[in-house]
Amino acid sequence: MAEENELLAIAGINPKTNECRFIGRRHPDDVMEALNLGLIIVPVTAEKARWAFGEKISSMQELAS
Repeated sequence: MAEENELLAIAGINPKTNECRFIGRRHPDDVMEALNLGLIIVPVTAEKARWAFGEKISSMQELAS
């Protein structure tokens, strides 16, 4: 669970490669951009989003927790 003062973000995961190809704010514009790219949206903290970019994600649940 995110702490109150943590910035909230989204990670966009390519469903074919499981690679994180997009990070953005939890804002409708960023969410729609990732969806238009055909990515799976995972809500994350900003810290996890920075770590995940470019990485292969083995478990979406692990990334989100």
